[in-house]
Amino acid sequence: MTADFVWPANDPQAPDWGGLSWSPWHDFDLARDNRLIPASPGLYRFRASGESGLLYIGESGAAAGGRWARLDDLARGRKRHPAGYYLNWRAAGLAKRPHRGHYAAPYFRLCEDAGCHIEVSWALEEHPDQADRRRIEERLIRLHRQTIGSDPPIQHGGEGVEAYLRDRRAQR
Repeated sequence: MTADFVWPANDPQAPDWGGLSWSPWHDFDLARDNRLIPASPGLYRFRASGESGLLYIGESGAAAGGRWARLDDLARGRKRHPAGYYLNWRAAGLAKRPHRGHYAAPYFRLCEDAGCHIEVSWALEEHPDQADRRRIEERLIRLHRQTIGSDPPIQHGGEGVEAYLRDRRAQR
């Protein structure tokens, strides 16, 4: 039972990580399909089930459906096309970068194609102030770096995904 488990204070997957109260972890597609993700402004985080650290930390405002709408865009973007369609659009002869909903969509797809089972959790508190949300997001990324030794791999335009997947393959 999760309630009996004592989480380390610095574990980015903990229910009270970073001084916030987080929802339980949910399969990303089920959370989206069942509209469990709040349509309010706030923070969210992703992990690969069974692996340490996080894949991504994000924030969304209240406009146009809040976190639910932002993560709905991410879900649709990662399913619509293979990652290479978005990441190699020039080589495919496209005149401009195709819309992918959320910039992280192709990086999530790369992780899923490599066998990651993606789960999502969100801060239970709402954070309506954009500057406040961004400060908290930056603080959480720093805390992740201090604890895990790196930023979440999908953060910063997916710059850590290639190394993450290479390390993941080497460990299996």
